[in-house]
Amino acid sequence: MYDNYTFSLCGKNRLYCSSRLSAKCPARLVVDENKHIIKGTFDHSHPPPKYHQVSKKLQFLPTDKGQIPMFGSHSFFYASSKLVYCSRKLRGKCPAKLMLDKEGYIVGGHFEHNHAPPEFFKTANGCYVKIERLIVLNTPRGEVFLFRGYTFSYYTGKKNLRCSRRISGKCHARVKLDDDGFIIGGYFDHSHPPPIYHRTADGLFIKRG
Repeated sequence: MYDNYTFSLCGKNRLYCSSRLSAKCPARLVVDENKHIIKGTFDHSHPPPKYHQVSKKLQFLPTDKGQIPMFGSHSFFYASSKLVYCSRKLRGKCPAKLMLDKEGYIVGGHFEHNHAPPEFFKTANGCYVKIERLIVLNTPRGEVFLFRGYTFSYYTGKKNLRCSRRISGKCHARVKLDDDGFIIGGYFDHSHPPPIYHRTADGLFIKRG
């Protein structure tokens, strides 16, 4: 680290800003054999990273998908026994990550997220379900509701939906909504692969196959 910025070594005497690729930062340093800086480009294209000194362990939240690692209000997943990434690393390109020691204590990482934390609802059996909304697709046959890649339709009122293949595929998947339309429970295992939709030029979604 130099002047609150982090660098990575390239060769024996050249260091480049850690955000060289992600932020196209031009900052770099040239050092002598004693690691003294002899020259460099010191202007960065981004603010310095924020680091926190912590000595805590991850918490684990029991959900319908198993135990989810949590730190603060955000959820994570294990990349290895000593590294966890934000659950939205791939879908939301979130840079947050945590480094752990062999006993599971957090010893470093990047703590800034690029999104709001997820919300969970505690069910009667003590299991937590992530609060999510349905996605509405406009099709030639009317509206269908999409959740985790699968389509649903209303069943017994506006708070209960069943998988669109509950009859043809004998699928038992279902979702339950609260008064505001958030998903607060259900059975999410399907007996079939998800359908594939193609969006037309006029904005309609047509099911393939």
